[in-house]
Amino acid sequence: NYLSALPQNAEMLSTFFLLLLKTPYIVLLANWAMGIVCAAAVYLLARRFVPRSWALGAALLFYSPPFVSYLSAIAKNDLYVAAASILALALMADWLRSGDGGARPLVASGLLWGFALGCKYSALYLFAAALAALAVWGVSRYGAKKTLAAAFVMAACALPAAAPWYARAAALTG
Repeated sequence: NYLSALPQNAEMLSTFFLLLLKTPYIVLLANWAMGIVCAAAVYLLARRFVPRSWALGAALLFYSPPFVSYLSAIAKNDLYVAAASILALALMADWLRSGDGGARPLVASGLLWGFALGCKYSALYLFAAALAALAVWGVSRYGAKKTLAAAFVMAACALPAAAPWYARAAALTG
């Protein structure tokens, strides 16, 4: 089966919901909830940079294309990746904006990136872009050494959630 080599964190979460409540509708309900979580994550990310009304507009704009509502109605992993990625970016923005540069937002961001990377291979592009953004803004604010340490913390926290799927893919495909 060609799907055997794909990361499946979202599918595992859906299976957990299915086993817990024993109805297939819970999977669709969870996916709909992920659409709402995505819109809330867009609001949270935008709220760090723009006024409340603009952030609400950004969340509504995110949810307004028909494709987003379509993805909310079917069992796909795209909204799981989007929610985790947007929340991870919001936490990374918290670290970049904080005065002390503590590691707590980076650890949470790394765990969310790990979940996203364990859902879909295309999250690798998003993670690489986030690390590039961290490098650009982090070096100007904290210097190269602290920014490199921050990138290492994020990557080290992302690794445990994604690595099993990548190791499985390597074992299955050679």
